[in-house]
Amino acid sequence: MNNLPPAVIPPFTTIPTPLPVGTRDRLAGLIPCGGKATLYDLFVLDGGLATDVMSHYTRNIAPIVERIFGLRVCVWPQISTARHNTAENTDFHNWHTDAWFFDLLSDDGMTVWLPFDDVGTKAPSLEFELDNQIITPVLKAGQSLAFGMHARHRTQRCCHVNVPEVAGSMIRA
Repeated sequence: MNNLPPAVIPPFTTIPTPLPVGTRDRLAGLIPCGGKATLYDLFVLDGGLATDVMSHYTRNIAPIVERIFGLRVCVWPQISTARHNTAENTDFHNWHTDAWFFDLLSDDGMTVWLPFDDVGTKAPSLEFELDNQIITPVLKAGQSLAFGMHARHRTQRCCHVNVPEVAGSMIRA
């Protein structure tokens, strides 16, 4: 992240990209509070919704990330997740980076985080650690957050949504 343009403030950059009307309610209808599903799972549960989310990402978010960071964008449906965080859930994963995800493909990578509910005040959902200080981004539903693979952060724990097995199509870690 040392070569970022001056307009980018580490450890993250906010990207204003409102969700299409109705997307939040459709996601919340599939993913219970405190739950998460991979993009791959969303295709199994509701292919139209997953297509809408992917289209929104590729049309509205990816070009901005590519312009700001100069990185080509790639989406991994098997690890890209939709989470339904809640203010009641205060249990966080341990502090970590996402470098291990990207070590498989390249020596550089970005995580793009797109909450479908307002976060940062009642539902912290994501926190960063920078220079021994904790930073909690405040985002409106549909705003995206892009951060480098070495940004130290933690997210709320979520339970994986049960998805019906489809012969030959499910990839499980």
